[in-house]
Amino acid sequence: VDRSGSMGGAYIKAAGEALLLFLRSIPPGCLFNVIGFGSRFIRLFDKSVPYDQTSLEKATAHASSLRADLGGTELLAPLKSIVSEPVQEGHPRQVFVLTDGSVSNTDEVISIVSRFSNSTRCFAVGIGSGASTHLVNGIAKAGNGTAEFVLENERLQTKVMRMMKQALQASVHDVRLEWKIPSAAEVKQTPEVLPPIFAGSRIVVYGILPTSIIPVQSGSSFEATLSYRGQDQTTLAQSVRFSVSTEKSGWSSSDKEDDLFPLHRLAGKQLLRDLANVDTQEKTKLVAVSLETGVVCKETAFVVVDEDGTEAVTGAVEKQTIAVATRVAMHLRPSRHAYSSLQFDCISDCMDYDDEELEQGEEESGMLGAPLLRRSADIEPKFGYAEADYSSGDECDEDGDDECMEMYSDAFPTTQSSASNPVEDHLVLVSFQQANGAWPLHVQLASFCGCSFDDIVAAIPKILSAISDAQLVWATLLAIALLENRFSHVKDEWELVMDKAMSWLKSALPLTVYQGLDDFRKNAVAVTL
Repeated sequence: VDRSGSMGGAYIKAAGEALLLFLRSIPPGCLFNVIGFGSRFIRLFDKSVPYDQTSLEKATAHASSLRADLGGTELLAPLKSIVSEPVQEGHPRQVFVLTDGSVSNTDEVISIVSRFSNSTRCFAVGIGSGASTHLVNGIAKAGNGTAEFVLENERLQTKVMRMMKQALQASVHDVRLEWKIPSAAEVKQTPEVLPPIFAGSRIVVYGILPTSIIPVQSGSSFEATLSYRGQDQTTLAQSVRFSVSTEKSGWSSSDKEDDLFPLHRLAGKQLLRDLANVDTQEKTKLVAVSLETGVVCKETAFVVVDEDGTEAVTGAVEKQTIAVATRVAMHLRPSRHAYSSLQFDCISDCMDYDDEELEQGEEESGMLGAPLLRRSADIEPKFGYAEADYSSGDECDEDGDDECMEMYSDAFPTTQSSASNPVEDHLVLVSFQQANGAWPLHVQLASFCGCSFDDIVAAIPKILSAISDAQLVWATLLAIALLENRFSHVKDEWELVMDKAMSWLKSALPLTVYQGLDDFRKNAVAVTL
């Protein structure tokens, strides 16, 4: 969760509420952790912990007290920390990133997500109009997840829960491929470690055969055994037959030795990607694979050779450094000097522009403030006034950009109600749910039903009163009835919460009692009306 200064106010409140719903929607048996990031990052737990009542209560208290107090925005360090930990068997790792801004090293962030996409699936949510689309979409695409953006008058909670549903889709894990080749030669498989496969997704696996050792004839057929485990931890296996072709095909129709092998080069590209994930000083393998497949990597490059040239090329190879334009993000806020004006504050690199430069830019472009706005990649301000004041802002330190934004956060349109408003009723009701999916019977639940605690206890059906968890079952039925009848307009936010409750009811009730569940639900609805 982004806890930089720019998240202050309504954004951090909405993030806390979304985290509350997220926590209550986690299925039993999962591992989880919560990490807040800014100029530094803070873990709620030292490592991912089992989802139980104790960890849920600690995480709920954390969600209720989230603050935008971590300075600037630095996402690379927490991501590196996450992917550096081994994935625990039977628990595919999925990461959800909530942020309202951008980072200075977007390409590095996307690169680390891409490198570890075999072991870590990433989702991303951009909050507000200042969220970087390149960052959010890049994380989701590289991490085989999805991206969402929360704009004005949209609910962050709904978008986060939509992602949660996608993450909880059926999947298979511990995927393995055993190659059955009629030889002692080793098959080079890439990716070496196969990631979990989620509903609607696919995985491409390459097996590279050393033809110098195994004489392969075109059309030869081999077999591999694919094994994997499903949601119920049952291991399944099936045989896959494939044929091998040694014929050249693809983009070139000539008979030259350098004809392209499209499939081989795709395999080489994936193998280079695997090798790049290994932290080692060894460059030999990267270079060898790159040269063998004709696919460039960070250690190789193409060199143009002029075969028709008559003059020899002399001199040392020179390195050319290409200048990259500095990216500056601009912050719009009401001016201190006049109601009918806007003031521009630089919140990224704190670059100064003198009045002469600004006036010249306006005359050349015919657009108010064009020299500044041309340097902004993420914000499209909509003006409603005729004049503007310009300033370079205060001298910011490395964390100053988000602190500046926090000072004037009220000037931005918000996606949520004021932070001073009470938490919405359905979130309060959801917060009572236990980790196993049940609700306890207490006075607050009775107040939701509009009756006393003694009244709801007296309303427990006789058949239910005979079982050991009668009060838990009855309270859970009442909570479900309240959600369905009073908060149907935000069903997307509590649907997974109710699914967990229904699963608990099925496990807690004897079969003969569970068969009459519909009648018990009608009794609960009658109490809540």
